[in-house]
Amino acid sequence: MNTATATKIDRDTNAENESERSPIRLLDVSVRTRLRDASPPSDGSPIISNDEIGSESPQIDIPAPAAVIAFPSTTHPSPQFRPLQKWEGFVLEVRGNSFTARLVDQSNPGTADEEVELSLEEISPDDLALVAPGAIFYWNIGYETTSSGQRKRSSVIRLRRLPAWSAKDIETAQTRASELYKALQWE
Repeated sequence: MNTATATKIDRDTNAENESERSPIRLLDVSVRTRLRDASPPSDGSPIISNDEIGSESPQIDIPAPAAVIAFPSTTHPSPQFRPLQKWEGFVLEVRGNSFTARLVDQSNPGTADEEVELSLEEISPDDLALVAPGAIFYWNIGYETTSSGQRKRSSVIRLRRLPAWSAKDIETAQTRASELYKALQWE
């Protein structure tokens, strides 16, 4: 066996002391002495060359830590949105890659309704199927603050997922209301 080759402690025999099973004790005596007594060479070369160690890697027996230290987790604030302007919209017409809508200002009640044309690119893919005449949507423009603290200006259009009343639904409801009114025989 090469003198620089690490020696293995026989685990079947009684070791003198558990504290003596340090990684430095596992190396051959001559290598251990050189490591302890030598100061690092000024030219940056290693104290022991790979040729001296040989092809076998030294076996180092590192004991498990006595306890695991838990570091406190850092909490990131959840993303926030601060609206600057809010509208409620009503889709009037869908044409090609855009749609026309009537907007009611929710930030400044009492202002006149506005009619706008918006690109379908502004709509999230999950909401595209909901864009149809009569659909109600909410449009918010404001500042979004991400969990990392980055602020950016955002425009968010969200379609209402409740179904719109069709003309037939309204007619059916009016007919049923008339029937109930007559059944009660109110004068």
